[in-house]
Amino acid sequence: MTSASSTSRLVSLWLAVLAGYVTVLATAPVAANVRLVQLDPANATAWYSMIAASGALSAAIGYVVFGKVSNNLRNRRGTRQPIFIFSLLALAPAGYLLSIADSVATLWVLWCVVALPASAILSASTAIVLEVTPMHRIGLASGLFGAGAVVALLYGVFIGTVSNNNPQIVLLVGTLTAAALCIPAALQKENVAAVTAANDKKFRVTKPFALFLVGTFAAMAALAVFNDYFFQIAKRLDGSNVQAVAELAQGFIAVSSVALLLGSIVGGLLIRTARQSRTLFMASLLLAALALLAMSLAPNANFVMVAAFVGGGSAGLNLASQLPFMKASLGEKAELGLESGAFNLVSVVPSIVMPAIGALLVSVSPQNWLLFMSVVVLTIALIGSALARAIRVH
Repeated sequence: MTSASSTSRLVSLWLAVLAGYVTVLATAPVAANVRLVQLDPANATAWYSMIAASGALSAAIGYVVFGKVSNNLRNRRGTRQPIFIFSLLALAPAGYLLSIADSVATLWVLWCVVALPASAILSASTAIVLEVTPMHRIGLASGLFGAGAVVALLYGVFIGTVSNNNPQIVLLVGTLTAAALCIPAALQKENVAAVTAANDKKFRVTKPFALFLVGTFAAMAALAVFNDYFFQIAKRLDGSNVQAVAELAQGFIAVSSVALLLGSIVGGLLIRTARQSRTLFMASLLLAALALLAMSLAPNANFVMVAAFVGGGSAGLNLASQLPFMKASLGEKAELGLESGAFNLVSVVPSIVMPAIGALLVSVSPQNWLLFMSVVVLTIALIGSALARAIRVH
């Protein structure tokens, strides 16, 4: 690929990833929550927990399945382009059907269906970036992918505000937007050489890649807890007024989101080599975990704001380091669809596991569970960082 075509492809992939985030982070959760309140107000929270977990499981399966499918497409056609065409055609109809779901069961099934094209986009985009992007630009791609999550969340807030959180409008506009964002990727081909058994290795989890996956689990565990921590922190500081707690939590989220956006971009620009990606991955993981511990001990809101900024920035730096570090852990392997699926699968597992650990800690120690949770995350981060350091990079 020429520099111009590489840049064009990178932009189209970022837009496609943004489409996935708009679907699973920005529009579907907000609309589903509101719709569940309308359908079954007494049990809406419980239903959402089960539906969200099912959607995460559907996405996890999709990452692996579409990683394999995209590998087959790359081998036969020299491109993963059909994945984006499928997502473009599937997102809008699935989102519209979700917006008019007239029962909890229908909503549940359609939520799982919507997760599939989103997982297909993320799996294929990750593989293409790793396969065709030079190492000195993978950090930028990884940073842009991380920043896309924040952009999607802000877009979701905008749609919700304008539509007064009307679930039909939020879902319809959100999924139409996601479909439109897929168009550039659906119109482009990477045109790489087909891979055969003679010139590439079959999928297997090598020791460096296994260590990287454990490190990724640690990083995403910290990020998963970080995202869910703010309301509980605000409640601990000022639990007397629900409105005040909500406003304080929103302030923490805003500060953290801005820092994450900045960290993703700065990290992407800083990383030029595999060694730099490993160093930044380790340092940012530990710093994010320490920021989480600081928030659990914070005496006032101003202290939390500072810790939220440090933690959000660290999370952004870590997201920027993940793809170049993953590339380094895989060596010279050319075909990376299944590896990309495994990476995205491991990335989503903490969002299922960590809330369960939190619920257990609440039952054991209702007063100190926040502190214990941050200690758990710090322990996981120390293990993940140590294993990451064991990966040899050049």
